[in-house]
Amino acid sequence: MRATVQLSVDVPDPAVRVLWVNGYLDVAGAARLVRVVESQLLLVTSGLRDTRFLLVDLSGVAGFDPAALDLLRCLSPASRAAGVELYLTGCSSRLLVLPLRVRQALARFSAYPTVESALRDLRPVAPEATTEVVLPAQPGPPAVEVGVPGLREISGLRPELFRTDPGEHRGRTPAPG
Repeated sequence: MRATVQLSVDVPDPAVRVLWVNGYLDVAGAARLVRVVESQLLLVTSGLRDTRFLLVDLSGVAGFDPAALDLLRCLSPASRAAGVELYLTGCSSRLLVLPLRVRQALARFSAYPTVESALRDLRPVAPEATTEVVLPAQPGPPAVEVGVPGLREISGLRPELFRTDPGEHRGRTPAPG
């Protein structure tokens, strides 16, 4: 019996997510990989992440079930629809020893030889250093009260969240006493 595929997500840069795949990639493992990718894309489309690049690293995969790779075909269109560029990494060194059907399935994806080479190409280039002259601050109005920004506005909109009576429970009516 083959070991179950292991998946993990790494964040080397705010715009990049790396999905590490280890073990034998069978149909069940590919389905899990699809769910992980879809969850990352959902975070982007819901506005919770600014991911621009998704790297799926297959260098730790010991073997491929060709049927499993067929399941991964949906990933490219889904990532494009979310505005995320998807790349496979870690396959190039062994492409010649893989079965033809596996090579054909992998050829459908954009690829980099390694995660490191992908990161070198995909990370934004740091802007050139500039010299900035900082002038002393001009006297102005007094500093703003320190606290949670907009707390007064929020408490005005949802006063039930800011009640001071410890006997009151948020969102619940008290039990008849």
